[in-house]
Amino acid sequence: MAVCWRRRGCSAHFVSWPSAASQCLLLLVVLLLLLLPLPPHSAAAQDADPDTPVKILMLKPSFSTKADSMSTAFYAGVHASLMAHNSTAEDDVRVEVVEREAKLDNYATVLEEVMQKEKDILVLLAQFDDAYVMVALSVLSRHDLVSFAPFTRSSAVRGWNPHVYFVRPSPKAELLALLRYAVTQLRVLRLGFMYLQGDFYGRTEYEMAQDVMSKMGYKFCDVFAVKTASSGEADPNEFDDVWERFAATQPQAVIMFGLPLAATGEFVTRMLKDDRTAGAYLLASVGLQPTVLDTWRAAVADDGVKFVPGQVITTGTNPLANDEWYNAVGRFQGAMRDYLENSGQGVYNDTEHFLNNDGDGELMVDGWVAGEVLAQALSDCKGVRDRKSFMESLFSQRRYVIDELVIGDYGGECEGAAEARGAACRCNQGGTAVYMKRFVEGYRAEAIAEGLMTFYPSDCNATSTHVPPVLIGVEFLMNDSAVAQRAFDELNNGFVVAITGHKSSWDEAEIIVASPPSTLADARDALQSEMQSRRVHGVVGVVTEAMLGVGSVAFIDPLQLEPRLNRFRRHVIHLSPTLEQQFFVLAEYLRDTGVRAAHAVVRGEEAAAVAEVLRRSLVTFGGSLRSATLLAGGDALAEHLPEAGDVFVAGLAAGDVAAVARHVALHERRARVRRVLRVCAA
Repeated sequence: MAVCWRRRGCSAHFVSWPSAASQCLLLLVVLLLLLLPLPPHSAAAQDADPDTPVKILMLKPSFSTKADSMSTAFYAGVHASLMAHNSTAEDDVRVEVVEREAKLDNYATVLEEVMQKEKDILVLLAQFDDAYVMVALSVLSRHDLVSFAPFTRSSAVRGWNPHVYFVRPSPKAELLALLRYAVTQLRVLRLGFMYLQGDFYGRTEYEMAQDVMSKMGYKFCDVFAVKTASSGEADPNEFDDVWERFAATQPQAVIMFGLPLAATGEFVTRMLKDDRTAGAYLLASVGLQPTVLDTWRAAVADDGVKFVPGQVITTGTNPLANDEWYNAVGRFQGAMRDYLENSGQGVYNDTEHFLNNDGDGELMVDGWVAGEVLAQALSDCKGVRDRKSFMESLFSQRRYVIDELVIGDYGGECEGAAEARGAACRCNQGGTAVYMKRFVEGYRAEAIAEGLMTFYPSDCNATSTHVPPVLIGVEFLMNDSAVAQRAFDELNNGFVVAITGHKSSWDEAEIIVASPPSTLADARDALQSEMQSRRVHGVVGVVTEAMLGVGSVAFIDPLQLEPRLNRFRRHVIHLSPTLEQQFFVLAEYLRDTGVRAAHAVVRGEEAAAVAEVLRRSLVTFGGSLRSATLLAGGDALAEHLPEAGDVFVAGLAAGDVAAVARHVALHERRARVRRVLRVCAA
């Protein structure tokens, strides 16, 4: 088998010729080489040619369903990458592609025949669909062949196998990302799960999801699971019974992990049409995306279902084709345009198809990534003699970096304590990032930045169900108060700065703060409504006294717009100094500066109680409260300020600032007012 591919300056010579050998010795060596049998899986006669391409096999499935359009887009992306690397640029890899098609029932037979005929094939690239990978496993092991970057949907084909080299993240990683997003971003109280029984796809994921939800302290409101026949349909009576029980729980969101079968489509239709479930979010893995979207379109067009932008949310194993935030996507776009325009392909008439069709574009990126990873895997021919040594090289602690995209770590069998010291062992799983998107007007895909979830490469099979702490908070935007809105903006700016640089990793703790709108008068009702419909762990930011009366939720460092005393409520946690603490510190300061008496002007509902606390604080440090003016909420403040001495002002509003400044300036010239001590200004 020829294993040295075109790479400038690279060749793989297995025979070293002496520079001054005698003619007899040279003839003897040639005769001995001719008598030696060729090693298995090799074509050694070609190995000295540096221009010999790598021969790869693409054995495509023969579909008669919508999966055909998916595989077509995926393979177009693969070809775009291979075409780009078959250029004459230095360091490019040149490959020769052997393409075949086969149906599932004779797929293994065709693969065996091709391998018998094309003995110098190095790798099987980009298999599509779980069933085709599973039926090929015995052939792969028999020929030391690796299935490189297959497109699969289920966990059934995952797990350690050196003959299967996954590039895409695992379905379990997609599931964990959907769970985290539903709980922390959507904050739904009633989350359901759907899968199909009697299949290799869904049950394992459901059991894992149950475990994770339990560790979060939650559980699914219900699970929809029915058996399906070979036709993909379920028994109508069973379907109806299970549906009635499921819909009665009124799920706010449902995670779907069924195969793209008729029963799955029927489930989506009912979710959209039944009044009990019509408003629920539909969350699915990318493998189920076409089925969900097609069913959604049909329900809107034919059944009068209301289109709700963002109702359907799916994972992604790579960025969208139009997401130019990634440099890798920019390179993909260049390669894809070139392929669509110059390759002679006859499937797509639009050279911008990957931008105009989000589903196909995403799959094209998926295929392109597979091709890019293969190009890097082929970039070093050192030590590779045949398919087996190539397979071994793939697991030599490999990691692939495609601009911002990181694939791996890969590793084979390890010895001793290598794994404990950081080596990747028995890992063939690949991608560690799961992306998220919602579908909006025109069924266009829109990336969800906060949905991006990464997993540590050390958790190769995404088996960890460790759930990091998550705090889900709300901060109400009081749209009838300019002061409250300014405080809201400042608090949010600080929060953004605090979390900048934090990675969206499954293993990291997370703080989520939602910002529902309200008015000051309606804030308590808005909070209770929010808690009845969404998950809330705590309240931050501007609050009212009425809100603090809701004892079933924690208030974390609440900010009130007028001076209030601390009531030592267990559900109210103060991080900033309380009004009492501020008075205490200021009273001590006045004593240290020689002041023994002060005035006070207090505005607010608790003015009398506030003035009394101030008096006690001054007395504690040997001082006294000379006078206290108590004002209601709308009373003017500046006219009550004394002309001389020190004065505490509690409840200062924005409109008071100019008047107070004029008062101080006027009486400073008369040398009568020494200072104004402002406390709890709104």
